Amino acid sequence: MKRSKKVYLMIFIFLLSFPFLVLISCSKEQGIYKIGVIGPFTGEGATYGAAMKRGIELALEEINASGGINGNRLVAIYEDSKLLPKEGVNAFNKLVQIDKVPVIIGAAASRVTLAIAPLAQKNKVVLLSSISTSDSLRHVGDFIFRNVPPNSIQGKTAAYFIIQKLHKRKVAIFYKNDEYGSDLTKSFKKFF
Repeated sequence: MKRSKKVYLMIFIFLLSFPFLVLISCSKEQGIYKIGVIGPFTGEGATYGAAMKRGIELALEEINASGGINGNRLVAIYEDSKLLPKEGVNAFNKLVQIDKVPVIIGAAASRVTLAIAPLAQKNKVVLLSSISTSDSLRHVGDFIFRNVPPNSIQGKTAAYFIIQKLHKRKVAIFYKNDEYGSDLTKSFKKFF
């Protein structure tokens, strides 16, 4: 559990460092800087959302305890995607149009991130995802960032690990028939 918190804290701080400081003044409101968070806080992916929230809350606590950013408190506004693209779009629209956040952390699934990425690009809102791995995300725009390797790199890494570390030459591949599963499988087969 402690390692998970440290990983999320490092991810959060890394993701926020540059684009957040550039855009933060857009959301300043009487000593508060607002950021948006889109995650699956209920439904099928609620465990991912809970981990996201714990990491973000830990980072906010540390940042605010050390004086915030330029003396201003950092506050997260959480919106539930339920791991569904349509709900992610609704969450994005609320955060941008009503809450006026310049930065959003999320989403926790590539399909949700792919649904909101064009909106982030159009509205010039920085979108930071630490869990979306779709290869398609590399082409969605200049306002979309992630710090997790895409599926093609993960498939390559898995293939090399099995060959070089486990010394296996034969494998069976079982995968979920969706973009995540097919991207990983294609990459794995290519390098294995």
